[in-house]
Amino acid sequence: MESHLFVLRHMVDFGLLVLLYLVQSIIYPSFAVVEGTRRESWHRIYLKRMTPFVGLLMCAQAGILSLQLLSDGATWTEVVSIALVAVCWYLSFRVSMPLHRLVANGEGDCDICRRLVLTNRPRLWGWSLVFLLGWI
Repeated sequence: MESHLFVLRHMVDFGLLVLLYLVQSIIYPSFAVVEGTRRESWHRIYLKRMTPFVGLLMCAQAGILSLQLLSDGATWTEVVSIALVAVCWYLSFRVSMPLHRLVANGEGDCDICRRLVLTNRPRLWGWSLVFLLGWI
């Protein structure tokens, strides 16, 4: 079971990391160039399509890390990884989601779109570290 968890963790960590780098480098910056009501309507479509992927990967990652902690004892890399995931979840729900709500409700201007990019950086670094820690 441990080898399956190891492989599954790397697949999920890598999938989440690729998704986050695409969001950070392509998707979030594109919100700033789409104007007004077009941004609002596109953003709603984006949220509907992206949420299942992100949600599944985030839940899978948390579940796999929890199973690793329970099955083979808590290594320092797993403890740090789960702490980083918890911080990333906190930032997602307390910082990023409120900004997304503003954009979806038509209250998001270019400044809000830039804030999405800026506030996503700590999550990107955190999940990058989780990915790297998985190899130690």
